[in-house]
Amino acid sequence: MSRTLPFVRQWGETAGTEKMKTPTFILSIPQTVQGMYITDDYIFLSMSFGRRSRSTISTYRNPLKTPPHNIVKLEQGNSYPLWFLDGSNLVKSTYFPPMLEGITGIEGTIAVLTESGATKYQKNGKGPVDHLILIDKVELMQ
Repeated sequence: MSRTLPFVRQWGETAGTEKMKTPTFILSIPQTVQGMYITDDYIFLSMSFGRRSRSTISTYRNPLKTPPHNIVKLEQGNSYPLWFLDGSNLVKSTYFPPMLEGITGIEGTIAVLTESGATKYQKNGKGPVDHLILIDKVELMQ
């Protein structure tokens, strides 16, 4: 597992400020994650496994409203709540074309981009996709 340290940022706040240097919590995530989209109830991770292997979007129940799985003390001495995204909160994994990358929500849909659409990756790749993919969010939650 890898970890990500989300920072809570207020609209208009400048990156690099003291507040932005302090993580809010830690999520333990798979190492192959390319993108993350967080809603109140779910966390969607886009994962890529190379140019010739299918990608996945894994949907997890959002654990952030539950007690943390652990408390982690980082090198600078500060402690942060830790949650794992693993089999205990995995809802579904859905296969996608290779090189899935960015993911976000747009009015009830999930929008994803693949890196395979870039000219650099179209040769020797498996089924390059050069457009935005839109999926009904409900399909990724059932």
